[in-house]
Amino acid sequence: MGASAVTNHLIELDQHRGEDAQKATKTRRRLHEVQCDQAALKECQAEFERYLIVVPATTWPEAAARRGTSFNCSPTPPTLRTRAVTN
Repeated sequence: MGASAVTNHLIELDQHRGEDAQKATKTRRRLHEVQCDQAALKECQAEFERYLIVVPATTWPEAAARRGTSFNCSPTPPTLRTRAVTN
């Protein structure tokens, strides 16, 4: 009486939601991916900068090159990253 059978069929929940809700979910997921990528990039940059501090440069050109690269670790300019998130 009233017992429901368990099925092995998967239900795609997004099919039953409106287009705006699907779009909002997709945006939240992309934003989360970007935030994770940014956190990983910051950690990578911090590790790289720790390496630069620990290992001294052997020449002046090497020291100048190291100083320049510590500021430019981002693979894309901030405007391109922001534009990718908003699209």
